[in-house]
Amino acid sequence: MKTSPQQPRAKSIRTQILLCVNLPLSVVLAGLLAFQYDREMNEAVTLKQAGLDDQAIAVRAAVSHLLHEHGTRDVQSYIDSVCREMRHSWSPQHHISIRLGNDVLHAAEDNPDRESLYSAIAESVGNGQRQAEYRGRIVVAGASFSDGIEVFVSESLTNIRRAIRREVLTQIAVLGMLALLSLIHI
Repeated sequence: MKTSPQQPRAKSIRTQILLCVNLPLSVVLAGLLAFQYDREMNEAVTLKQAGLDDQAIAVRAAVSHLLHEHGTRDVQSYIDSVCREMRHSWSPQHHISIRLGNDVLHAAEDNPDRESLYSAIAESVGNGQRQAEYRGRIVVAGASFSDGIEVFVSESLTNIRRAIRREVLTQIAVLGMLALLSLIHI
């Protein structure tokens, strides 16, 4: 007997069971992916902070040597070249600020608002947060202090977030394709 077009077709027991199993599993999987994203983001930020701390230590040692042997002009040239290389290689929003007594040196860049970036970073390091909001983006910082030299190295979290998002979206796409393949057999 044919069914009329107005009557909805009853779902088979197989389809109902697959939906009852797959729907809760999908919700759990979405929760796990959100948890994984958050965990990977925190881990990436921690690694970035450690790397920036290491760089700040190295820059501070170089600045100490340059100050004793040459002067502030060579220190400025050094931090300009370090930032330029970092921006060209993998870190486009890299910034170095150095406090020498009452003077603050910044890497030369097209940022007229360097002082507010420095203030935000110095405050975040001072209160132990090591992250600051600057111009609508989150900046993570590393620092090193010794011999009257304070070095702050910062980087935007934009690149880290983009990489983590890409990884999680790839996982979601793969799982979505697997879900579609399972639905084909319904």
